[in-house]
Amino acid sequence: MKGGSLSDSPASGSPFGSNLSEQGSSLDVSSAGELGDLPQSEWEPKLMKSRPDLLQLRETSRPLSGTLTYGRLFSASKTEDKNVITHKRSIQMILKFLADNGMQKAKEKIEQETGFDYSETEPVPSLRSFLELGIKDVSTMFDPSLSSLSVEDDAEVQAFDYQPQQEFDSDLEIADTNIWNEGEDTPTNLVLATWDAESKQQYAQYATFNKLVELITSKRPGIELLQFRQIFLGTYRSFASPEQLFDKLMQRYNIPQSVLEKQADGESYKKEVRLLVVLSIKSWAEKYPGDFNERMIGKLRHFTEVQLPEDGHKNFSKSLTMPLNKLLHQEVESEDALKDFNIKIFPDPKVPRKLIFSPSLRLVDVDPEEIARQMSLIDQKLICAAKPVELLSKNWIKSNPRSSMISAILNRSNQIAQWVASSILRETHYKNRTRVIVRFLDIARFLKHLNNFNSMAAIFMGLMHGSVYRLKHSFGELDPNSKRHFQIIRSFMDPTNNYQRYREIVSEINAPCIPFLGAHLQRIVIIEDSIPGQHQSMINFEKRRILYEQTKEIMRCQDLKYNFLPILQVSVFLQKFDVIKDESEMYKQSLLLEPKGISATDLVAYEEAQFGKPVVGQA
Repeated sequence: MKGGSLSDSPASGSPFGSNLSEQGSSLDVSSAGELGDLPQSEWEPKLMKSRPDLLQLRETSRPLSGTLTYGRLFSASKTEDKNVITHKRSIQMILKFLADNGMQKAKEKIEQETGFDYSETEPVPSLRSFLELGIKDVSTMFDPSLSSLSVEDDAEVQAFDYQPQQEFDSDLEIADTNIWNEGEDTPTNLVLATWDAESKQQYAQYATFNKLVELITSKRPGIELLQFRQIFLGTYRSFASPEQLFDKLMQRYNIPQSVLEKQADGESYKKEVRLLVVLSIKSWAEKYPGDFNERMIGKLRHFTEVQLPEDGHKNFSKSLTMPLNKLLHQEVESEDALKDFNIKIFPDPKVPRKLIFSPSLRLVDVDPEEIARQMSLIDQKLICAAKPVELLSKNWIKSNPRSSMISAILNRSNQIAQWVASSILRETHYKNRTRVIVRFLDIARFLKHLNNFNSMAAIFMGLMHGSVYRLKHSFGELDPNSKRHFQIIRSFMDPTNNYQRYREIVSEINAPCIPFLGAHLQRIVIIEDSIPGQHQSMINFEKRRILYEQTKEIMRCQDLKYNFLPILQVSVFLQKFDVIKDESEMYKQSLLLEPKGISATDLVAYEEAQFGKPVVGQA
């Protein structure tokens, strides 16, 4: 962590330094007339610049108050350099953490090495609270399915502006050559291929990073620019970081004079290239706003508000103003979305009015259709927060913090499967177990109707769990209708030919949908493992094109939303599962419930002797 403008020596016991106590509370109003000549939006930056003590107070107390950083409102780059937490403050937070967790020897050792002492009477913020605010894209790391924090929580102070290391294909190396020094097309920097013999349309099969950026900012005969740009922006993070792409686009924008002199009409060429650079950035910011961290937003803001106008491209600047404003005010947009919440457009929820506020809501208390609705809303929130980069380079397998949403969805699927299995295994009498199985089959049927294939698959996996599916007497009691539903779901989840039946059906759906991630991720893993990421010294862009088609099937599900009213009590019930986590314990319980080879007649007598007479409706 870097030291900064915050004082290491608090005065009069104040944790915020000496400036406040020395200057008092009066403000310098000598520049009031000057402020009156400025737009109101610039008053606060002017004040903060003239009163560093107030800026110090704001930045130090921000993690406790939850307010937006000054950098978010004004200039991220300046605050990142000047207003970071002090070295002493960071050591004190570590000492507090060690003291709170009983690590006395470690605490004393650090105090001895640093010369800083920790006092329990001095107010020191919690280290965890700072980390939760500061680590980007990991706001769900402590509980992926229950976190109340947004994935895009602000974390502008540089000491906590954490960016995980970029994960690229292991066999890929990108040469850092200026884009204008790449030279003409050769077989060593660009290989084009044809989609098919009839269309004659081409695409880049293999290319260097420079040539790919050149292609998205050029009009080339035979190449569909918009389609190529979509594939590039959706997959570039498998071989480059957002900062690298932005810097490369800036190289492309700044055309050397020697290049312009070789053109028949240098001015027209420059205008066309720069326009395509601006349009590429516009598409990028609109489609993938999550790629833009605070530093990137600062760069984009300077390019939009300073460089383009200075270069005489005010019209280009206007085209970037709207996406830039959306990046700057993402929090405000999320608040506005809540204001538009209209309860009248939702179907009436199917909830038990007498039991809805019960602290011990049970599976049998809520209508299966309403459970399916609430499960779909939970899953939709997770899938809509996922980003294409999470599906590249098998990031979800690598426990990469950037893959928090895909990991959260997979984690939730496992929790649902465990919940299903545990709920069945907790019933001591086989007819009660049958009722629970029927209940879950009804929920799965409604999930299929709502196109929530991921939770439907999770329920199916729970029913097919080895410790559950061996309970043949419980499944044998299913009524014909439930058996038919079970068979339909089994057929739908058939893994033959990479879940061909499922993929055929889901590809034709034009309604809200939660895809079965297992089927898609399996296909992505096959592509990642079987196709090299690099060809000679070039990027294998053919691989990215194939991957894009797979990730597009998942990401398109973010466009259409379910029209259901969230029911808090049911949602909480569906996110706090009481499960049997140990597989061996599950199998022991299964054998206890239904010993091997026992007949249905003997099972009734066995259950009464072992567990007593059955009590109906305890699921």
